[in-house]
Amino acid sequence: VGLAMLGWLPGMPSGAAVSGCLARWSRRIPALGTLVRDPRPAARLLLGAVMGLLPCGAVYGALMAAALLPGPLWSAAGMVLFGLGTLPSLSAVVLAHRRMPVWLRLQAPRLGAGLWIALGLFVLVRTLLAGSGHGGH
Repeated sequence: VGLAMLGWLPGMPSGAAVSGCLARWSRRIPALGTLVRDPRPAARLLLGAVMGLLPCGAVYGALMAAALLPGPLWSAAGMVLFGLGTLPSLSAVVLAHRRMPVWLRLQAPRLGAGLWIALGLFVLVRTLLAGSGHGGH
């Protein structure tokens, strides 16, 4: 993901390409374009709900857990609680982004790509060490 964000993987979309994809869909679906440009809190909430339909491993995990609950109301409550549980961390990301100096905000995509690469290397090394019997608990 980090390499793709930096545009270093041929044939994979970079961060700019992903933004371009959102812009393209916003032109095709006028209501989505209106939501993307609308700064009001209600529009942001609705946009967040629509973005919740995008593929996400955490959401898929929550959906599987919710499907195991005793009934549809329990499942719905489980998903609402999952959404509320993500609210503090996602809000912290938005607030941190707003308080960042402009120079750092401009570097955020590259820093994010670097974090993805570091995470990938960390998981790779841990996996290799666990496979050799030296990384156990």
